[in-house]
Amino acid sequence: MAELNYAVLQAEFGLPYQLLNAVPERMRHAERMVREDWSAERVKAAIQGTNWWRSNTEQQRQYLIKSVMDPATVRQDVDNAKYKVKALLSSMGYTNVADVYLDRMAHNMLYQGWDEARIRYDVGVETANGGFRGMMESGEAGDFANKMRTLAYQNGLQLDDQWYTNYYSGILRGTTTIEQATRDIRNQAAAKFSGFSEQILAGQNVMDIASPYMQSMGNILEINSSGLNLFDPTIVEALNYRDDNGNVGAKPLWRFEVDLRKDPRWLETNNAREGMMSVAHKVAQDMGVAY
Repeated sequence: MAELNYAVLQAEFGLPYQLLNAVPERMRHAERMVREDWSAERVKAAIQGTNWWRSNTEQQRQYLIKSVMDPATVRQDVDNAKYKVKALLSSMGYTNVADVYLDRMAHNMLYQGWDEARIRYDVGVETANGGFRGMMESGEAGDFANKMRTLAYQNGLQLDDQWYTNYYSGILRGTTTIEQATRDIRNQAAAKFSGFSEQILAGQNVMDIASPYMQSMGNILEINSSGLNLFDPTIVEALNYRDDNGNVGAKPLWRFEVDLRKDPRWLETNNAREGMMSVAHKVAQDMGVAY
């Protein structure tokens, strides 16, 4: 039986000992190559027929070969891939991500050939599963959350953090869109302020509809109208006023102002005190009492 000469195998077939030893299935073929004096074509066909060849893509095979033959370079490749993944996640708003996740993503980039889109999809899955809880405060994730929070606020809604997490993870996975998130908010606002559902669904914000009422409330109660919002029960009640025919809509502004003057807070205003002093003065004059 011919002796197994690894130098010959490497020179003729590009099969160094380290690579053969890493895959026992190929080591058995190597022994037969020498014993039976295989041709180059037969060697190639045998290698391509192994489970190792069939179960790995070209990129995976090259990565495995490089891992065996040049581990130092592979370690540098992994570090570079981790840096790229970390930079991508940071731009998306995910910081302080655990090394174990960065290692996995780097491996998938080099071994599986994952691109940016595939990594984003995986981030979406991790987000949906709670793997990145509390990290949607900056970058793309933060921009999305801030935009949606602003829209929700302008339409009288308070959504929990899970709502933002679910939608953003869906956007990353391609199962939903920003437009769908926007539509969800508008649908909820239209249900809350049903008298204005058509305007809300058409793109008008409830804050704009409520603006005259907030301004009037600020003037009459002598408060800063910029501090009013759509969570104030007085404003909410005014926008869900039901008339004598059962129609829901905005309370007539004149009636809203009359009702404000029945509010206990109005009695604390300068307007109220001056008004009452004026009435008292008029009554006194009518009674012939001068003061």
